[in-house]
Amino acid sequence: MQTTEPRPPAPQPAEIRAVDAFTVAGLRGHFTIETVAQIPALWQRFGPHVGHMPGELPGRSFGLSLRPAEAAEGFDYLCAVEVATLDGLPAPFAGIHVPARDWAVFPHTGHISGIAATCGAAMAWCCQAGGPTPEGVEMVEVYGPAFDAATGLGGLEIWVPAP
Repeated sequence: MQTTEPRPPAPQPAEIRAVDAFTVAGLRGHFTIETVAQIPALWQRFGPHVGHMPGELPGRSFGLSLRPAEAAEGFDYLCAVEVATLDGLPAPFAGIHVPARDWAVFPHTGHISGIAATCGAAMAWCCQAGGPTPEGVEMVEVYGPAFDAATGLGGLEIWVPAP
């Protein structure tokens, strides 16, 4: 007789953090499981604009995994910085307002190339805890001032909606 072993519980977040609403703007692309490896190219296109976005609030960059703008397979991804407003945002940039909410925070301290494991752990926890919320923001990568895009080191945080 074959038995199925229970799944181990998902890793737990370092903390549940209440975060005020914030607004971000940057470059948005649509990705699928087959094209997810192209996200770094979107960051390369966006990189020269960091520090030069209209209304930019310096200090952090964000990678947001979003429900697609149109009913499509896959997800949208926004490379972004925090901005004071979306008013007057020029093409080809896109932006969203992220409402205040509680986030489960998963630190990623290794090289950026290992981010998939941290994202997987965060999403597994999110699914066990009740899943993403109706706002459409499924996961947020938060890159602080210590992160060095040239080396891929310096740490970052993965945020998923907390129930």
